[in-house]
Amino acid sequence: MGLARHLMSVFSLFLLTLLLISACAIIFLARYQVQQQSVEQTQFMANMIVSQVQHGIEHDSSTDIASLINTTASKGPIKLLSLTDISNEQLIHQYYHRTSQGPALLAGVKFLYLISPPIKKSFTNSSGDKFVLTIQLQNISLAPFAGQVIVSLFIGYLLLAICLSFYIRRFSRSITQSLSAIESQSNALTNKHFPVLKPIKSVKEVERLVQVHNDMTEQVKSFINELSERLEHAKKSLYKDELTQLGNRRLFIAQLSQALHESETYNGALIFIRLNQFELIRQQEGFNIARSLLEDIIHASQLTLKQDGNFELYRVNEYEFASILKDVLQDDVIDRIHQLSAEFSELQNRYQRKKQVLIGATVFQAKETISDVLIRVDDALNMASKEPHLFHFNSENSELSKVSSLLKSREAVLNVIEEASLKFCQQRVVLADEINNMFAEVLSSFEYKNQPIPARLLQAQAEKFHCVEYFDKRIIEIVKLAYLNSELILPASINLSPYSMLDEKFNNWLTELSHSYADFFSSVIWEFDEASLSQIKNATSIVHRLQSMGSKVAVDHFGMGDNTLKMLRMWHVDVIKIDGSFIHDLDADQANWSFLETIVQLAHSLGITVVCEQIETDKEARWARQLGMDGLQGFQIAHPMTNFNLKS
Repeated sequence: MGLARHLMSVFSLFLLTLLLISACAIIFLARYQVQQQSVEQTQFMANMIVSQVQHGIEHDSSTDIASLINTTASKGPIKLLSLTDISNEQLIHQYYHRTSQGPALLAGVKFLYLISPPIKKSFTNSSGDKFVLTIQLQNISLAPFAGQVIVSLFIGYLLLAICLSFYIRRFSRSITQSLSAIESQSNALTNKHFPVLKPIKSVKEVERLVQVHNDMTEQVKSFINELSERLEHAKKSLYKDELTQLGNRRLFIAQLSQALHESETYNGALIFIRLNQFELIRQQEGFNIARSLLEDIIHASQLTLKQDGNFELYRVNEYEFASILKDVLQDDVIDRIHQLSAEFSELQNRYQRKKQVLIGATVFQAKETISDVLIRVDDALNMASKEPHLFHFNSENSELSKVSSLLKSREAVLNVIEEASLKFCQQRVVLADEINNMFAEVLSSFEYKNQPIPARLLQAQAEKFHCVEYFDKRIIEIVKLAYLNSELILPASINLSPYSMLDEKFNNWLTELSHSYADFFSSVIWEFDEASLSQIKNATSIVHRLQSMGSKVAVDHFGMGDNTLKMLRMWHVDVIKIDGSFIHDLDADQANWSFLETIVQLAHSLGITVVCEQIETDKEARWARQLGMDGLQGFQIAHPMTNFNLKS
């Protein structure tokens, strides 16, 4: 029950009590007033009748006296009228009216009627005889008097009720408006927003409550900002090159290790850029020229590699840069190398230098060692110095070459999405106790004409040719079918491309599906890769849209983006999965400890669940628990389980 209804109930009870008290007072007042009036009226009637009867007695006619008394009594509201001769104590005549009722509606309500007291009037005739006239009026009704008073009081109470109701509504509105604003602010805080309430005119206590709530919001916001600044500073000191603000060697090794440990079907490419004779240029041309060349190399590399979307450029050492390309085909890697070579040739001509920039590249698969991959790319750099275009591609992956031939165009990608068979499994994410399930991630793979095609590689090509919504739609349909067949471990997380959410038809389809299968959507956690989601301008609205469908949203590989903390506050996601590279070899890299600790603290302050992925040893699981992680995922925790295997 709302405050206004409570106040109105209290007011109604008060008004009812007041009416009862007033009714009792009216009855007592009416009886008193009517009694006074009845006495006066009876005395007046007695005087009038005495004057008439006294004249009859003078003529000494009993018949005439009786007739006179009866005639006079019948004309007025007289109940009892008697004439007694005191001299000989003889009752001369008596008149008594037996029936005396008030209005029909009030008949029988005795307390609304009043019988006047009998009045005795003595007189003597001319002969000196004494007589007594006794008179009593009929039952006198209190209704007319009470009715007038009640009508007057009703009008007064009605006006009072209107005025008080208006005041109560205004008073309750001033209270409820403030409380509603505080409730909205509390909900906003829960959703990681930090609004400030405008001053609201109300009672002082409520105004003070609003001010205190605003102060609390500012303190929470300040605390979150302080944590964010600390985390950004820690991240920059750990993973940023001071001169170029690119990722440093530490971050490069962590990312490459992450890529190699990610899954058994992962494919990627590594491109190295070496500024040959850079030290000589700095000595001969000066620091400014060398730095200008460095900035131009970085700018050209970023513009060229940006076409692949999911990339990051690292400064591995003073004169070498590296980039890890995820989910790319061999042909795409070769195209990027050619484009980089053309850009660098222009720079060389501009700076009037030859053989200054070398490009070496290689492809790799999951489970390879870092040393093997780095040896191949180093060999490619050495071969590049002997090539006329100063680049070399070192490929030892025949499987990737076969996949490249299948995914060369948009039509080919769509054909694979429609015709390929799908295989699914789920990998459990457990709570920190390593016993209870938190959720299970859905992992998928495609097979087309007996050729395995990694799902992430197919997704990357679908994004490249702007048809990723068909890829995601097919996976969602198959997973929904597994849910209906009770073959799905719940809750389940499904990887989704943010670019699919930019397609209006896909959005409409997903919204209709959420209406038809609300239980399914309430059991789903949609996972986005941080690097992909950060490239979408309206990422926050995408997250909100999925949450409005009843689902939760998670960010995968969290911590590797440039604007990690800013996005954490803006996206308002439910779960973050800390990139596994942060937890590996934590004992040999204690600087990561404070960084991870701050991330967990910041996420928890925003009400976000934290999962550490790619746990591979008992030691890493122990570290994750000590850091306060809510959930754990990795081969040490649980291997993927094939609980369903569906085909088109």
